[in-house]
Amino acid sequence: MKIELVKANIDKIGIGLKKYNTIMDELYTVDVSKNLNFQRMYNHFYRMGRRSEVYYTLYFALMESLKGKDVSYSYILQEIYSSTGRIEASFASKLLATINPSMPVWDKFVLQNFNLKAPYYYSSDRLVKIANVYKEIETRFQENIETQQWIEELEKFDDFFPGNNLTQVKKADLIIWQMR
Repeated sequence: MKIELVKANIDKIGIGLKKYNTIMDELYTVDVSKNLNFQRMYNHFYRMGRRSEVYYTLYFALMESLKGKDVSYSYILQEIYSSTGRIEASFASKLLATINPSMPVWDKFVLQNFNLKAPYYYSSDRLVKIANVYKEIETRFQENIETQQWIEELEKFDDFFPGNNLTQVKKADLIIWQMR
């Protein structure tokens, strides 16, 4: 994967970093299942789009119940599916990455940059296949952030945003998010 942190991306990353930090600052200080300000910020940052009020209620109740717990992507994916009837590959990863910032986010930019594809909607065992794609995303993040090129880019990130206190995975995620 070719990466370059250019000035235009630094500005965009900075905006995203500020929003992300606000979300993370509030995560453990509010009840996310009830705090509409947190939910609006989260929805905007992760571009959740329009979902039903019932969906949001279930999603943020799950997030609140999992704060501080060590859970897997598969568990969250299954819980969202069980409670909403929706297979939410991306939003399951965003919930996980919020409560565990060492975990990557699944989105279309990550899939594109790693040349991965989501399983077809009609695939049998779709939940299992999605979980396998997420494991591949985890692997690719780890492999990439250990390369010399990524090490240098993450050091540049730290130079531009000193004292950011982000995990290497979260820094890489913010960079990849701008590589559209």
